[in-house]
Amino acid sequence: MHLAMVGWSYQQTPVEIRERLAFSNEQAFEALQEFTKRFPNLESVLLSTCNRVELYCAASGASTLPETAEIGGFITDFHGLSYSELQAHVTSLSGSDSIRHLFTVAASLDSMVIGEAQILSQVKAAYELACQGTSVAKHMHSVFQRAALVAKRVATETEIHQKRVSVPSVAVSEIATDFFERFDPVDPSRTFATLEDFERCELGGIHTNGNEISSRLYNPLDRAWCRDQALNPSKVHHEGPFVSAWSTSEWVMTIGKAVFDKITNDFIGCIAVGFVLDSIDNVLHASKTTEHSEVSVIRFNENGDVVASTAWNRSESTETKSINDLNVGLTQESYQTFRKLVNYRMPWDPDETIKKYEKHLLNVDGYLVAAYPMPPVPETYDPIYAPEFL
Repeated sequence: MHLAMVGWSYQQTPVEIRERLAFSNEQAFEALQEFTKRFPNLESVLLSTCNRVELYCAASGASTLPETAEIGGFITDFHGLSYSELQAHVTSLSGSDSIRHLFTVAASLDSMVIGEAQILSQVKAAYELACQGTSVAKHMHSVFQRAALVAKRVATETEIHQKRVSVPSVAVSEIATDFFERFDPVDPSRTFATLEDFERCELGGIHTNGNEISSRLYNPLDRAWCRDQALNPSKVHHEGPFVSAWSTSEWVMTIGKAVFDKITNDFIGCIAVGFVLDSIDNVLHASKTTEHSEVSVIRFNENGDVVASTAWNRSESTETKSINDLNVGLTQESYQTFRKLVNYRMPWDPDETIKKYEKHLLNVDGYLVAAYPMPPVPETYDPIYAPEFL
């Protein structure tokens, strides 16, 4: 058995590059299938987390293993990136070094927070996803099953997991401490919350005092929506649309964003605003240029989920609509054309970006289709900007 690992991790790769190399579960499955077609005599497992993207390969003969550039190039090509530009950050291991690395990763000895409990489940999930396809056989079964056993021994025979924490939980803990100990601006004689409130800050499923508690006692920073906002202050978080729990005739959506002090950068709090989509419908109908035109708001994600549209009568619907359901020229193909019009992961010019949207028109089934990003393209280049909707 001969093994190799090629990847990019937090130790040598900036987060902005890791984000561009990351795989969703669907992308990882697709990539493994494609990799197997390209290298039919290889076994492979793709591990993609927020801190690393690593492709593990195994073969019966050493001559069958591709070169580092071929494996790394496959990953970068999948995302439309240049391997030569990212080569300086790559990590390449072979033989026993790659096995040792996998065992170290699975046991949480290579994590940003040593002993964090999430990585083993992520390694298992990567292996299980590969098992769903045709990319694993006896070599990978042996290596990854052994890695899980080693990680369990580390967890049970050492004290490394005594404090089951992760990077998000550490950050949340620090944010919560800062937040709770601040004085209330309305009443400076007291703080926002008591020490007892802070002690209810859940860390990776285990309390600061080692005991489990009811979810009803969690403080707001334990809630996923607030934690995500606090840890991603530049991002607008949204959920929905979905049918209101209070009225089946109403569709609602929730939008939220973390609030930080612009001068001190101190965390202030989280905002979650729920609103009925009828208000958006009114704006969209007012935006129609002709009686026969249609205006839609599409979420800027891989699927292009429909948020609202003048062609969608939600009062008669109990399920969300796909782009193809609207029948107004918004096919998946036309949506993907607009979504890929600008690569916001690479440096982009604001004026050129605006011109691209203004000039790009598609003729689809007799409809002239145009798209504009929301929020609008900023006047100056912002490396963290990306549209939330089209």
